[in-house]
This record gives sequence, structure tokens and C-alpha cells, in this order.
Amino acid sequence: MRIILILCLACTSLSSQIITGTYDFQTDPEKKYALYIPFEYDAEIPSKVIVGLHPWNTTNWDAESWAEELSELAELNNTIVICPDGGADGQIDDDIDTSFTTFLIEQVALDYNINRDSMYLVGFSWGARTVYSYGLSNKSKFAGFMPIGAAVELSVVSDLIVEVENLPFYIIHGNLDNPGVRFYPLRDALQEAGACVETNLLSLVGHTIFFPDQLNVLNNGFQWLLNNSCLETSNVMEEDIPQLISQTLYYSGDYIQFEKKERFHIYSIDGSQVLSASAQEINLNLNAGNYILTIENNRSYRIVIL
Repeated sequence: MRIILILCLACTSLSSQIITGTYDFQTDPEKKYALYIPFEYDAEIPSKVIVGLHPWNTTNWDAESWAEELSELAELNNTIVICPDGGADGQIDDDIDTSFTTFLIEQVALDYNINRDSMYLVGFSWGARTVYSYGLSNKSKFAGFMPIGAAVELSVVSDLIVEVENLPFYIIHGNLDNPGVRFYPLRDALQEAGACVETNLLSLVGHTIFFPDQLNVLNNGFQWLLNNSCLETSNVMEEDIPQLISQTLYYSGDYIQFEKKERFHIYSIDGSQVLSASAQEINLNLNAGNYILTIENNRSYRIVIL
């Protein structure tokens, strides 16, 4: 077995750390993983655990980058993050990856004091697809599940939605991210089978993890998983945030003006980032098509370039 550890101290006075390494596992001699250990971790106290499942896009995401993305949530809740890596194809639900996820949890338990009754499965996009498939196949391992923007259809996991009474799911999804396929059918099937389901359908958000007020949205979901009593399920909640733009149709080269400097990102409809800046105006010098504009501390907008 080969193990490589890299310790990265956060750029603050806090001694939190990201730990990356590899195991010789099945057919992969260097199967990667990443951990995040919060500043207040105490080896004398069993720690809550987030098992994080990263998205498919190998250009931007792997175990380490997903651990970094979840690190603020982990710090807020003094929670260890365990992230397996999906390998060269980036799909975290391959047989080797799900087997490795189970193996990795056991290995971490040898080195850290983890609370096995307080482990939560969190993923975005393909990772959220795997929250459903791996999570429903390993229900007894986890205290709750948070799929975010799941790239999944009900048919992928319908056979697994059995014996889920009071199983806690907090589902976060964008209302521009094909919710008729990726959100409502799964929510309804879980509720009909008796699962304990809470949802946040984010207004004017497409397929992106970089939605407005991200940390609070994630933390609200995680707090619900930590504290819910599963006595009732709720209807969809949609956040109401004041709009900063008044139209959605533009011509290439048009400008969007703000009253003050705003931090913004523009994504293609498949979630790839095409522009990011902090400015008082945006020059929409983009090809014709559909885009998602996200503005920090505000909402996301679907815009069309003609």
C-alpha cells in the first residue's frame, strides 16, 4: 500500500488543513483522496463527518478541489470532510469509486475519531447523482443526504428507493436546471416512499454550485440534516431575492449596468464558466445562446444573447 500525504495549512492563523494522498486500490495504484480537518477538531470528541462526492468535470473538480469547496461548511460545523476521487473519467459512481468510498471511510476512522452516527453524504451534479445511488445502496452508513443540482433521472435510482422511511434528504436544486426531470420526480418518489424530505429550489439558478449566498444555503441544509426530527415533510421553498437586472434578452456587445461594483460570474447553460469579474458593468461580448449570470449575494439569472 502506498500513501502520500500533503499538508496544506490555511492562509490564516487557523491550523485547519487539507490532506491529500493516494492508496494502491484495486486496479489503480494511486487512487487519490482528500480530507479536510477543521481547526477545532478534538481527537477526544467524536467528529461529525461529511463524505463529499465531487462533480464530473475533471478540468475543475477532483477530490481536493471538492474538499476545498466544502471546507467553509466544515469549519462552521466543526466537521471532517472525506472526499474520494473519481479517477481519470471523473465519474464518482464507477464500481471502483464507490468501493473506494467505503474503504476510505474505514481508513479515516483508523486515524481520526469520527462519529459513525453523524456521517452525511453531500455531492453536486454527478456527485449528487451518486449521493442518491451510493447513498440509497448504503443507507445504514449515513445520517442524512444532501444532493445539490443532481444530474440524474428517476429511472437511475428508482429501484433503490425502498425501505427509506424517515431517511433524511435535503435536496438543493436550481429551478433552471431541468427540475421536471432532475428534481420533482426524485423528491416525489422519496416522499411517497416515506423518506423525510426538505427542499430548496433556488430561484433563477441553473446547473452550478456557485449560486448566490452559497454558504448560507448549504449550511441551512446541513443544519436541517443535523437537527430535523423527520416528523413531517414540507413543500418546496423558493428564496426571494431582489433583482439587480430588469431584462433577460440582449444582443452580443450589449452592456449590463449596476448601481455599484458587483462580483459576477457567467456560465454557459452546461455549467462551464465563461466570464468572471468584479465591475460596475458587464460587456456581453459573447456568442449567441443561453447563459446563467450569477451575482454575488444576489440571485442568478438566465440571459439570452441574440
